[in-house]
Amino acid sequence: MFRCFYVIGGKGKNYIFGYARVSTEAQNLDRQLDALKRYGVDFIYNEKMTGQN
Repeated sequence: MFRCFYVIGGKGKNYIFGYARVSTEAQNLDRQLDALKRYGVDFIYNEKMTGQN
């Protein structure tokens, strides 16, 4: 799953923030990160989360 957010910044610059996430340690973020970079995202946040406590 990945999402992009478009934010209007100051001084005429707009920013695109991206968020990539996988739910297990075995999964890989590479495809999501590549897609966000191709989209032109300025800032990318990523995380690996599990449903376990």
